[in-house]
Amino acid sequence: MTQNLAERMSVVARPLLAFCGEDAAKALEFLLPGQLPEPYRRLLVHESDMTGTLERYRKQAMLLHTVERVITPDRVVRHVELRGAEDKQAAEFGAIEISLDQFEAGPREEILEGELPLGTILKKAEMDFISRPIAYFRIKPGASVRHSFGVPSEGWLYGRCNQLLALSGHTIADVVEILPPDLPGADVAQL
Repeated sequence: MTQNLAERMSVVARPLLAFCGEDAAKALEFLLPGQLPEPYRRLLVHESDMTGTLERYRKQAMLLHTVERVITPDRVVRHVELRGAEDKQAAEFGAIEISLDQFEAGPREEILEGELPLGTILKKAEMDFISRPIAYFRIKPGASVRHSFGVPSEGWLYGRCNQLLALSGHTIADVVEILPPDLPGADVAQL
């Protein structure tokens, strides 16, 4: 891994480390896209937001559950779960750092309320953005991730580090997205 990539990774992984601690970094292994097993590869290796991808895959809207958050005047860092609106099953565990200065008053207020996934807010506000995956990884989950997904063991989970950028190039959010070990629902070929 080049130094430049390592530096970018530390910036993007910052939201995860804020809530999961330095131990999360010890259990994290970066992978090339081709090293991800299916169906994780199809669910993670793309330039779309994860909310929409998971909604198409699971054939239902996603609900946001905020586990923990820190709010400053210009940022919201939150540790979240996305769950299916109908089946209530965990679809994603993540950490996100959102730059509030990239949003007008209405979407900013929705972010602060913490009831809608960021992807839903972006779509609703008709905000154009670029999704730029930085890296893919596998992680042996700590207690909070295992609890979220109902995973008793410490097997590998797969995820990605992603940046959402405004068309101006300014960062909207740095996101770490981890998928559950068993993916119920639909055929990934439809993605």
